[in-house]
Amino acid sequence: MKVGILAGGFETRLAEETESLHAFKPQWTARRGVAQRYEALGTIGLLLEEFEGERFRRIAHAKKADARMRTGRAPGRAPVLAKAD
Repeated sequence: MKVGILAGGFETRLAEETESLHAFKPQWTARRGVAQRYEALGTIGLLLEEFEGERFRRIAHAKKADARMRTGRAPGRAPVLAKAD
């Protein structure tokens, strides 16, 4: 027995979505995505050395920012002062 919102509408919508998903033909591939990225970065003049540098490596960037915060050397922040005993 079907009750409430599950009666008819949900099942019909699910069947329609499933059918459209099976009909989907992707136009983008990983190879094309890399080529598109390469072209876009070249257009703005980004050098390989800059792309492979710290600025675009999130983990290294986050670690450096964390170290600056811990030492009080974060931009726009006053140094962290030790508490008096």
